[in-house]
This record gives sequence, C-alpha cells and structure tokens, in this order.
Amino acid sequence: MKQSIYKNFAMWLIIIATMVLLYNMFSHTPQSQEKVVFSDFIQSVENGNVAEVTIQGDDISGKFKDGKEFKTFAPNDPDLVKTLRSRGVKISAKPMDQS
Repeated sequence: MKQSIYKNFAMWLIIIATMVLLYNMFSHTPQSQEKVVFSDFIQSVENGNVAEVTIQGDDISGKFKDGKEFKTFAPNDPDLVKTLRSRGVKISAKPMDQS
C-alpha cells in the first residue's frame, strides 16, 4: 500500500515538473531591455545603430543592430518618425494601454 502511494506521488511530481519546464520553455519572456536616455537613442539612430523600434505613446522600445534590446521615453518630437525613416529604421506602432 505504501509503495503505491509513493509511486502515485512520484508520478504527480514528474507531471508537475514537466508542466513547469514546458511553461518556462514556451512562455515568451523578452530579454532584459537596456534603458537608454533619449539623446543617446537619437545618437544611435543617427549613427545607424538602430534596427527597429516600436512606439507606444511616449514609450519607445526596440532593437539595436547588434541584437540588444532597449527602451526609452520620448518627449514630443515631431521629427522623430522622419529621422527614423531617413535612417532605415523599421517602425511599428501600438495603441496606448487603456489602464
């Protein structure tokens, strides 16, 4: 009787461990994003080091050409999109969160 309890417990433990492992493997967790000062971000754009950006309100996140991810906060800059386009940066936009 005791042996079947231990087998049952071991089976459930293996099932739970497998589920946790699968969740960790397949859940999309972004790499840590480096916080960048806006002026440094603009300098990187002008130097051709930015590959893509996502603009959501005043928040900008993206990827440098070396693959590192970044995040910055943009002041109201009417020329920002023009600057990004002139440097060949891939631009996507998302609506602001309604929270």
